Amino acid sequence: DGAERLRAVTADPFSGAGLQALVLIAVGIVLLTAAFGYVTHLLWFARRGRAEMAFLRSMGLSYRQLVGLLSVQHLIVAAIGLGLGTWAGVQASELMMSSLAVIETGEPAVPPYRLATDWWFMGPAYGGLIAAFLGSLLFLTRGIKRLDLQAVARTAE
Repeated sequence: DGAERLRAVTADPFSGAGLQALVLIAVGIVLLTAAFGYVTHLLWFARRGRAEMAFLRSMGLSYRQLVGLLSVQHLIVAAIGLGLGTWAGVQASELMMSSLAVIETGEPAVPPYRLATDWWFMGPAYGGLIAAFLGSLLFLTRGIKRLDLQAVARTAE
């Protein structure tokens, strides 16, 4: 009976196609949400951090030291965001799929459903997020190099 059920599930082309489209949409939503969150953080930092970076420059920190400070600060934000996002995604997938892995009578599916993440598929998504992180870090460090300390001191809040 289990072999017949398994054959019926694998023979349905619509279930596989629907799940593949759902996965692509979910990855797109994750990338879009992460981009909006990180861009919001960068805009906030660019607005508030300009005076802080000017103050640190005037206190004697070199350009390399400020770049290191920015790198560590934003690396921590990115690592926590990716870590929590991955953990939340796995938890949400387990929660959603546990309620969907039932047959029409409401009993658990046979064989039992086992969630597996295709990390080869997620790798390029994480690569894109890391590339966006490095690009934004490059953008911020360029802004530090052109920071006019006198102008910031006159307009500091």
